[in-house]
Amino acid sequence: MSYGFEVKQTGQGYHVAKPGFDLMISREYLQAVDYTELRKIELVMRDLMKE
Repeated sequence: MSYGFEVKQTGQGYHVAKPGFDLMISREYLQAVDYTELRKIELVMRDLMKE
């Protein structure tokens, strides 16, 4: 599932993008991440939206 994002596999992980949004995620990060860490990312993005 891409949820409207273009997902490309790179040499070290994944590039998730759509117009105005670019995110690089390494395989190591995905293997180590847990729900708490994902929640922190969500909170950072919400704070950025307020600026």
